[in-house]
Amino acid sequence: MIRLKDGSFFNQNKCFEQGDVYISRSLNLITAPSDHCEIIDCEGMFITPGFTDIHIHGAFGYDVSDGNTEDLAALAKRLPLFGVTSFVPTAMALSPQKIRNVARAVSESISILSDSDDCYADILGLRLEGPFLSSLRAGAQQKGNLMTPQEGTDLIEELIDEYPGLIKIIDVAPELEGAYEFAEHFANKGIVISMGHTDCDYGQASGFIDKGAKSVTHMFNAMRPCSKREPNLPGAAFDKGIFAELICDGIHVDKTVLRMAFKLFGDKVITISDSMRAAGLGDGIFDLGGTEVRVTSGRAYVNNSNTLAGSVTDLDSEAVLLSGIGIDTGSIIASVTCAPNLLLGQKAPCVKPGNRADLLILDKDLRLKQVICKGHIIKI
Repeated sequence: MIRLKDGSFFNQNKCFEQGDVYISRSLNLITAPSDHCEIIDCEGMFITPGFTDIHIHGAFGYDVSDGNTEDLAALAKRLPLFGVTSFVPTAMALSPQKIRNVARAVSESISILSDSDDCYADILGLRLEGPFLSSLRAGAQQKGNLMTPQEGTDLIEELIDEYPGLIKIIDVAPELEGAYEFAEHFANKGIVISMGHTDCDYGQASGFIDKGAKSVTHMFNAMRPCSKREPNLPGAAFDKGIFAELICDGIHVDKTVLRMAFKLFGDKVITISDSMRAAGLGDGIFDLGGTEVRVTSGRAYVNNSNTLAGSVTDLDSEAVLLSGIGIDTGSIIASVTCAPNLLLGQKAPCVKPGNRADLLILDKDLRLKQVICKGHIIKI
């Protein structure tokens, strides 16, 4: 048993409460108070659920789009170093065969990890950021792999049949042929439809939301901007009250706009990393789903261009940045715990008896100090 003593823990009301938290390491559960515990002094610290990253392409040299089972399992085992205890591995716009390979690898890695006694982040399923994207807003995506939702419906049906429940999120540009029908059909099957890499206007976005879309992929990036007479996708998302993903590295979205977004979207903000294999490795030239990416001083660009290509950030670094620019601590933690899980139709995590004990200990600036995951204690 472990006693986390005198910390401020994140409760079911999305607030912080002072007190002790008791953990059964063998059961990986938060329990009632008990004697004979190993004590970890948490005075002046925050105790929160582990973070959930629903948009991550890779880190530590590993890339989801490679379709390698062992690499995905290795990625899952290293992500707790970023405070991430659950994630949705995200594929780029790939050929149909490579998408099948990624689905197989994700499914197999889930099985491998379930038999492991190691510390690892749970794989919640697969996200397909491509191939149903606009060529006008493709960014680092391979344009040759793009297709319309109408063209790709059979592929998604095939994947659903072969890997039931595996696909969690599909990104779609609403203006593409067959997009409305695609969204309605697959939303009714429990898949989250998110709008991204799109040139849609306000009307197209609003209509798409009415068909079942629930979120916006990396808000403000790879889409028409919101202006005083053309609110476009950001305006439609605000009016309809759907979830808004944000890359909060201070590079993809200006800090003032981050403050605005948290006020506009409130508890519907989901902080994501959108990180690629270079995260945790430093500068250099890397591959991202077939695109050559140059990483320089914490910025990832499509090589020989000024187009941003994912990120090399992580959720804890983003939490620290958000805290530093004045975002309320409860809102920050909700954006990396509650909101992503609610989007996926899962219970919002909090620190209370009976819940899983995948927990983080953070200092007053939200810097990660310790991770408790699957009964393991990691000091950062």
